[in-house]
Amino acid sequence: VRMDGEMAAQYARLRAMREAGVAELFQGSASLFSTWMMAALGWPDNPTTDVVHRDPKTGAETRWLEGMDVDAGAKERAIVELAAKEVAAGRRVAIYVGQPDARDPAAFLTPLLEARGLSVATLTTAVAPEDREEWLSDNRADVLIVNPRLVEVGLDLLAYPVIVYDGIPTYSAYTLMQ
Repeated sequence: VRMDGEMAAQYARLRAMREAGVAELFQGSASLFSTWMMAALGWPDNPTTDVVHRDPKTGAETRWLEGMDVDAGAKERAIVELAAKEVAAGRRVAIYVGQPDARDPAAFLTPLLEARGLSVATLTTAVAPEDREEWLSDNRADVLIVNPRLVEVGLDLLAYPVIVYDGIPTYSAYTLMQ
């Protein structure tokens, strides 16, 4: 799903950084490159957050993107429509998200889904691994929002036959196969 409006314009700023030459721009700073890369991958999942780099040596801050006051972008609208359609057909939906602690895409998606009358549960790292199976059993919402690493081994999501990837939640082929 293509970005639209202000989100596309802001993201173009990150793209311009890359096109200007990442190596030259970051002048060998692994910290700067890491912040840019994580922003490029994760900011679209919750564009309400600022993208700020804090230099670990000097403490100087560079603000690359301002958080936006948006209700939903094209991707979020598509996810909400798909979830509503699937739930109406009797199928629960699991939404796999990336960077749940840094950008918290669940905080962005939850109100959108709830506005459509869907119940939402978010499994986070606050739930200990040994408690997750019981948590899943107790939290049978229409939509489950989770990072796939939290359910990659030993947990079945048969109650959620539809899986939606909100961006790229992981680069691990092992996790994706689970």
